[in-house]
Amino acid sequence: MDSDEQQLDRLFEAYREATPDPEVSAAFMPELWNKIDSKRGYVVMVKRWTRALATAAVAACIAMTVYMAAPGESEAADYATTYVESLDQNEDFEVSAYAEFVSFDPAENGGIR
Repeated sequence: MDSDEQQLDRLFEAYREATPDPEVSAAFMPELWNKIDSKRGYVVMVKRWTRALATAAVAACIAMTVYMAAPGESEAADYATTYVESLDQNEDFEVSAYAEFVSFDPAENGGIR
């Protein structure tokens, strides 16, 4: 048992000799942080930018969702009209869509062109 304690004491003594006590001064913590920051590299900067861009993307998505969900003036006008009023406006989209492609002219080439 004494030999184990002596070996442990020698181990602690060797450790104390191998690692001297750091000098404690007013600049100890700033120097320590400078060492830590100097070891941080490109990866940490990329992580920060990635987090910032992801946060900005989430904020933009939320803003666009709120913008799209808010009722606009044109939607309110569309929902305020009745079916009869919209028919009265006489906007025949089906007829006007084909009007440019098919026209009937009986004087030219026998009809449809």
